[in-house]
Amino acid sequence: MIEEDDERIHRLVSSANAAHLKKIDELTARIVHLEAELLSRGRQLHQLQLTVKDLNKQLKEAREQTRLAREAHLASVLKNSQNSSCPPSTNPHKRARSLRQKSGKRAGGQHGHPGVTLEFVEQPDHLIVHTPEACHLCGASLINGEAVKTECRQVHDLPPLKIEVTEHQAQTKICHRCGVKNKAEFPSGVNAPAQYG
Repeated sequence: MIEEDDERIHRLVSSANAAHLKKIDELTARIVHLEAELLSRGRQLHQLQLTVKDLNKQLKEAREQTRLAREAHLASVLKNSQNSSCPPSTNPHKRARSLRQKSGKRAGGQHGHPGVTLEFVEQPDHLIVHTPEACHLCGASLINGEAVKTECRQVHDLPPLKIEVTEHQAQTKICHRCGVKNKAEFPSGVNAPAQYG
């Protein structure tokens, strides 16, 4: 009877040990899995911290640019001829009321009044041809291309004794590669078909 009890106890202990060992193996595997997951989350957290740091830096730079732009805008708005090199005509001011009496006529040139417009001259003193050098769409060279259109503007300058007229011609050329029309730009300040320099 004692032997049977010992054998039964031995079986119970063996069974309990096997169950405990199985549980220990499961818990060990779970711990290894959780440690790997914790390591992965730690890497993700580090990456997110770097991203947040970078975004904070970009935000700080954007705020600084906005502040500088706002200051520059305010400085330009507050400029007048007293505190800058701006001419008095750019000062913000209220229009003074005219002391003239109304004549009943409309403002501007009256009907039938002959207009005076600066005219083109047939033979300008100087001729400058402006040619587009490269296609503005694809960048192909237009040096040897044929002009399909020429637009003229004349600048009338008044030298000491004789007026000299320089005609600027802006050519338009068609790109041999893509077929786009490319027009040369007139120099800065040459805005009207005929004008004084």
